[in-house]
Amino acid sequence: MSRKAGLAAAAIAIGTAVAYVILIASKGERGDLGVAILVTAIIGGAAAAAIIGAEASGIAKKRLMYGAASGGLLSLGLAIFSIGLLLQVAGTLSAVAWIGSMVGGQPGGRWVAVGAFVAAAALPLALAFF
Repeated sequence: MSRKAGLAAAAIAIGTAVAYVILIASKGERGDLGVAILVTAIIGGAAAAAIIGAEASGIAKKRLMYGAASGGLLSLGLAIFSIGLLLQVAGTLSAVAWIGSMVGGQPGGRWVAVGAFVAAAALPLALAFF
């Protein structure tokens, strides 16, 4: 279940990044290009983390990657209104995968995964206020 949720989160995130680039390009404003590149890079990084989490063999790596993907997607979804709902869906799916990786009683990487969530969540929120 967590693998499918992680891959679905990545697919939605990648589709959202493409739609965001098209949206910004259709406006024709060059001033938004730097922001679009940064936002697309963050979404791409979160999508890559979700894919790595889905394909990882170790439970600690799964937790770390899903935590980072969840934090980045959920916080970016709050910061950008035009694509926020899609990012919230992707972030929620990634969080489902993350929670699924926590169940099972195997120790290892839980607090590191929480730290990855917080760190990934802090970047988009910090950028939203500057």
